[in-house]
Amino acid sequence: MVVVMLDDNYYDLTLFNHPGGNDIINEFKNKDASIAYKSIHLKKTLTKLNPYLVKGEFNVKQKPKFLFNTEFADAIRDLNFKDSNSAPVLWWVRYFIINAMWMYLEYNHWVNPNIINSIILGVTFAGIGLCIGHDGSHYAVSKNKNVNYFMSLYMDVIGFNNKNWFSQHIMQHHLYTNNSKFDPDTKGGEPFFVIDPEERIKDNNHLYVIWMLGFSIVFDIKRLFNMTSKKQIAINLILRFLFFVRIFYSSIINGMIIVFVTGFVLSNLFIISHNYEDVSRNEENMCWYKNQIETSSTYGGPTAGFLTGGLNYQIEHHCFPRMNSMYYPVIHKQLREICKNHKVKYTYFKTVAENINSMFKYLTKKKV
Repeated sequence: MVVVMLDDNYYDLTLFNHPGGNDIINEFKNKDASIAYKSIHLKKTLTKLNPYLVKGEFNVKQKPKFLFNTEFADAIRDLNFKDSNSAPVLWWVRYFIINAMWMYLEYNHWVNPNIINSIILGVTFAGIGLCIGHDGSHYAVSKNKNVNYFMSLYMDVIGFNNKNWFSQHIMQHHLYTNNSKFDPDTKGGEPFFVIDPEERIKDNNHLYVIWMLGFSIVFDIKRLFNMTSKKQIAINLILRFLFFVRIFYSSIINGMIIVFVTGFVLSNLFIISHNYEDVSRNEENMCWYKNQIETSSTYGGPTAGFLTGGLNYQIEHHCFPRMNSMYYPVIHKQLREICKNHKVKYTYFKTVAENINSMFKYLTKKKV
């Protein structure tokens, strides 16, 4: 029985045929999916699900509440457009470039491992996660669910796991951004380093712990068993075994360099987006879009977007997580104007260096 909570009501979706695949529904079994539904389905209502309403008491943990029926929310949602979750030609051009680089560099690593090649391959792996796996896991490459699933498997190519990523990043971080109780990204390397200043037990300046992201994920085999399906667990283990063979067989030292560089690039590009001076944290009972915007930052322009898979447009991404990353520059100016008109703080940095500088000031600030 797959019971999901939506707006304090319970729905038995066991026999419901979800157009994006029932795997998504199963991820929210016995969970509060209210925010996930409203943030993705935009203006659609729950009337289609009325036949699946059920009565009774179910063990579903309450989550923070947000508002979606606001004038500001309507203005933001109007920026979306038809086929925004289908990748344009330029996305596919970048896709083939990254794949060509990956295959060439990994072949070199196999036959002649060296430090320079390992560093460049680590950067390429980060590009795979940012520009391919990330869009795929957000169902933002194609209307075909199988294409999106295939692209999400690129997370496993770089030593991550597409299912764990979906659970932590999409089901938690995106819905409850910067909420220390529900967003796992508010912590990193705990207890040595806690990002959320309200949760810190002491002053900490050792940001290097965050840079170990690659090692903490690649060697965390235990997480691969966090699936209900034995088939999925088997797939997880096989893909991780293949990763270890590909990266460490020819050279353990150079393999370690690849893992470190991948984690270093990804951790820095992810952490700057929600950790900077005057960022909002731990808010509830407000417009969800306002919260997403005031807990995120955007830097640079289309060039940075091309290189980072659109993650420099973090505000745009959090408003439209299913929009293909190539379209964020299209809505950027309009979104900023809407925020200005509604007096919502939109944090923009001209360069990534400015964003990083603000992040360091914020994360090294002494606890008050």
